[in-house]
Amino acid sequence: MSEPFQESEVVCLVFGAVFLGTMAFLNRQKKLPRLPALYAGVLLLFVSQVSTVAESFVWGFAFNLLEHVCYMLSGVAFALAAWRLALKPQWRG
Repeated sequence: MSEPFQESEVVCLVFGAVFLGTMAFLNRQKKLPRLPALYAGVLLLFVSQVSTVAESFVWGFAFNLLEHVCYMLSGVAFALAAWRLALKPQWRG
């Protein structure tokens, strides 16, 4: 078992959950552009934050690997969303 989690990791997880909920609310209100890659990137960031806390309790190596893979994939998803946004100027507010 690895060292115990830090309080800052839990705070980031709470902020991530609030942000994810806000994104879901704004998406339902049709206030955000339809960019699935953007939502995938936010979800992957949240999964990486959950993995950061979970690695302190069980399967440290597996959750650490999942955390870093999710960070990498979220970067790819955000880059794809930015590229799609650049191709569709009517989405810019």
